[in-house]
Amino acid sequence: MDIRSIRDEIGATYERMKQRVEAAQAADTPLTGEQEEHHTRDEARLSALIKMRDEAYALLEAQTAAMDKRAAQIATMAQERGGGSALERRIDKGTDSEQYRSAWVHYLVGGYRNLSDMEQRALSEGTDTLGGFLPVTEFYTTLIEKRLQANAMRQVADTIPMGSFKTDIPIEATLASAAYVAEASPATDNTGTFGNVILSPNTLRAFCKVSNELLADAPSRGPAFNIQTILASQMGRSMGAAEEAAFTTGDGSGKPKGIFTYTTAGTISSIADFETAAVGTVTMTDLVNCIYALPRQYRANAKWVMADATFGLIRRMTQTVATNATGTSYAPFAWSLGDGRLGDNGEPDRLLGYPVVCVSNAPAFGNGARIAVFGDTSYYKIGEREGVSVKVASETFLANNQTGYFGFARHDGKMTLGESCVYLEVKAS
Repeated sequence: MDIRSIRDEIGATYERMKQRVEAAQAADTPLTGEQEEHHTRDEARLSALIKMRDEAYALLEAQTAAMDKRAAQIATMAQERGGGSALERRIDKGTDSEQYRSAWVHYLVGGYRNLSDMEQRALSEGTDTLGGFLPVTEFYTTLIEKRLQANAMRQVADTIPMGSFKTDIPIEATLASAAYVAEASPATDNTGTFGNVILSPNTLRAFCKVSNELLADAPSRGPAFNIQTILASQMGRSMGAAEEAAFTTGDGSGKPKGIFTYTTAGTISSIADFETAAVGTVTMTDLVNCIYALPRQYRANAKWVMADATFGLIRRMTQTVATNATGTSYAPFAWSLGDGRLGDNGEPDRLLGYPVVCVSNAPAFGNGARIAVFGDTSYYKIGEREGVSVKVASETFLANNQTGYFGFARHDGKMTLGESCVYLEVKAS
């Protein structure tokens, strides 16, 4: 089992144990013998899963440390021997070389024209198709981290590289049929059909300006004030927010097509709408029915995608409680389950046992609105054409004594299998 599967089973096991205990408490009766036996087995399984999870994390950390150590050894050998194998030369000459790092810092502060000939040659190692330059590892790592935090869709979609201008993804348009036949009966054509989804890179641009006084004074403010980190954080957050909006509700024109915007059948099978039973409202019964409206084969890796406000409304849903006196309480089917591992961001919120991903640009709750997507979101593909690059405009904003910074990314996003998800739609009338 991989780490994600282990974590998902931990959540499911914990949920079963919690529901069993709460049911017994609500009935004011102890667990039956059979229930006690199931509970004991779940406790043993939970302990085993937690141990497996910790062992998997330990193995992953050990493998990462070993790879880092080997890379450092190869880089050291390349420096000492002045060359060596092709791999050693790539490590020594790439965007993480000392020459590139030095040229990159000078480029951010003074622009390309102020670089020496040697620095311009070093920086040419990271030139991209838009005339910008690939950032060094520290800058890129900070940018990607902030972008991922601001874009929840990147955490649940499947990201693939785009090796050319367009990438074709073969898809199964219709399934071949099978049927029992009588002896010697003629064969009939029941062949399935195939199609393709084309990912074409769209250019996303982030822009910010920094005063030249701030650039000049930055070194004297100490290492805590780092222009690279500030720029990377700003670009990462702004790119992440724009990407999430496109991956959620983008119309596919000059930008990715969002997961909420598949309204009609096209290249892929259409995403089905599941409508709530009553006008302008959603109940726990609607949520359960929505789950089972999704074909069984997609439920194992299914997730909910919705706006924060929508999930807040669902968590505030109440139910009638039959006790000595009639009352209400919060519906006990959504809570946060975390394992405390900050590096893994803990376990996600869950709704009826399935992870919930909250995005900023999902449709708001209202009559006729599609308020959630439920399904296997790995069938939403994000194609990456190339890494993020940065271009410095040192003279464009000279009148204001400022330097402009442009960040560029090229990608696309589309669904490849409509039946892998269903929409939860509020009944309009």
